[in-house]
Amino acid sequence: MIYEESYSEEDDLIIFLNGYISFPMDIKEQNIFRNKFKFLYNAAYGRRSSDRTDRPYGKIIIESIFEELELPYRINNSRNIWVLVKD
Repeated sequence: MIYEESYSEEDDLIIFLNGYISFPMDIKEQNIFRNKFKFLYNAAYGRRSSDRTDRPYGKIIIESIFEELELPYRINNSRNIWVLVKD
């Protein structure tokens, strides 16, 4: 028998976030992070009623999602460099 792990979309989001912990993100990397986060969030939880389709989530929206889902993450911003921190 072949053992196959299956991950949910929620797991994919957490795995993604854990990969960014303590990683300094400049503007270019922030845009990659923001787009991927929105994609994974929408896959796991659906589109929010207030979402705009023409732009990725910003820091404030991402942090509000962390709070809403009770995820132990926050984004530190220093001189336009983001660092994801897990509390």
